[in-house]
Parts: sequence; structure tokens; C-alpha cells
Amino acid sequence: MQINNFAKIIKLKKKKAWNEDGVASTIGTIMALLVFLTFLGMFTNQYIPAWMEDNENNHMNGIIQQFSFLKWGIDSLILNSDEGEVASVPIYTPMQLHAEGVPIFASATVGRLSFVSENPSYPWFSVSFPTDEDAPAGESGNFVFNDTNGGKAGGSMEFYGANRYYVQQTLAYENGAIILNQTDGETMLSGMAIRIVKYGDEQIVKITQISLTGTNRTIGGYGTKGVTSTLEYSTYSKFENSSGGNLTISINSRFGTAWEDYFTNLLSANSTGLTTAEWNVTTSSSQVGDITYYSVTVIIQGVNVFEHTKAMVAITIADISV
Repeated sequence: MQINNFAKIIKLKKKKAWNEDGVASTIGTIMALLVFLTFLGMFTNQYIPAWMEDNENNHMNGIIQQFSFLKWGIDSLILNSDEGEVASVPIYTPMQLHAEGVPIFASATVGRLSFVSENPSYPWFSVSFPTDEDAPAGESGNFVFNDTNGGKAGGSMEFYGANRYYVQQTLAYENGAIILNQTDGETMLSGMAIRIVKYGDEQIVKITQISLTGTNRTIGGYGTKGVTSTLEYSTYSKFENSSGGNLTISINSRFGTAWEDYFTNLLSANSTGLTTAEWNVTTSSSQVGDITYYSVTVIIQGVNVFEHTKAMVAITIADISV
């Protein structure tokens, strides 16, 4: 009886056997995950940045095209104006703020569109020219056309692309010119309306000044905003100086390097007929907070005829995303 009871107490444990099929499945799953994660890492670290850089580059090229449409529309309004006799037709220009993202992997890149109306400070563009005309009653000497009697313009439209993969850029429209600024420099993509010609001994300069007016506004984020341009008025004047006077152009802008290079290249071109002794371009700078402003002064000597067009354009930005 005791032996039987002792046998009942003892229980034999079976030895566990490895299931080779289960081990192979586990290792295969881990290897597949590692391969997937490797390809995912290569995709996110190499392909996504290249994809986003291309998206941001294409977006900035699109913004340049949209600013070109803005300039073309305003220039067309001025060229076709009847000096107030016919109501101006508004020109609508869409501006896409963001660069497209990559679904799931990368969000869209935001942009910022800002408008500054004509004001006493940045930016402004003025001209000064002494004429043969008599000064108004009560004043002595000859009449001088300058910033106090119609020779000053201002206002700007700017777009800032806060690119994360492509170089960050700012595009600006000032006095009819389009300027591209980025970390390694800036350049004038399209100049203002100015023509310098020489007929025999007579030097002629033609300039169109464009003032932008409206409500100051800054819009950032995503979507497409609408910019409406309406010509308020356009006037034309012709001034003469038989002995030749100095035409002075003064510019106050954040993009002084672009303006300086533009006028230097323009005045040194053979098509103007000017010698290096007949013109001068100087630049100075001043600091206001974190922003550097530039004052560019251009002097063209011996100008006999100065033809001046002044246009006032009203700008409205529609805060409606599409």
C-alpha cells in the first residue's frame, strides 16, 4: 500500500520540444520588419527631402510667375490708361501661399504675403530734376520737380517662402520692379520702367513711377489668396532743361544691393550713350532694429528732356483660401 501511494505522488514532467516551424516564422517576420524599416528610413531620409525640395522649388517658380502676372497687369493698366477719362478695370492675380507636402510623410510648407502701402518710410522712390521753367509765383529761380510736387512713389508687395528643404526666398514688387532675395544674395528679376536715350547732343530720360496704396496687410499660412490691382490715376509730364541738368534718383529699400546693381548695369550699357563720367551710383545703409535699410542715389548728368509718368495703383488682398 505504501508503494502505491508513493507512485501516485511522483509525477513525471515531459521535456518541451522546440517547434522549428514556429522559430522560422518568427525570424522571418523580424527580418521582414527590418527590411521594411530600412527601406522606410531610406525613403524618409533621402527621397522625402528631395521630393519636398522639388515641391518648394516649383512653388517659388510659380510665385515668380504670379508676381510677373501682377507686374504685367499693372503695366497694362498704365499703358492703356486715358488719364482718368475711362474707369480702370481691376486686374485679379492669384497667389498660392504654400508649397505642396507629401501625404503622411511631410506637411506643406507655409508662405507669407504682405502688402505695405505708400508711406513716408520704407520703401520709397523719388526723382528730382531742375527745369527751365520759372518757379511758381512767390519763389525765385527755376522750377525743380522733386518729391514735394509729384516726384515720389512708394509701397511694396512681398512674398516670403519659409522653405524647409529649398533655400528660403523673398520676392518683392517695388516701383514696378521684381526683386528676388535669398540668403546668398539678391537680384533684380525685372526692372522698373525707365529708358535712357541720346539723340545727337540731347539726353532724354523717361521714367514711370508706381505708387501702391491700400490697407497694410500680412497673410500667412496655406491656400490661395487673391490680389486685386486697380489703377486710380496715371499722369504724364514733360520737363526740359536746355543746358542739361542733373537727374537725381533716390531709393530707400531693404533691397539696396539689387537696386544698386540694376542701375550700375543699366547706366554702363552702351545703349544709353552715357560715359562713365556722366553718371554715378552711391549706396549707404542704416539699421532699424533687426532690419537693414539702404539708400541708393543715382545721378545722371546733362539731361535735357525728362519725361515722367506717375501712376497710383490700389491693392486689395482677399483673405479667402481656395
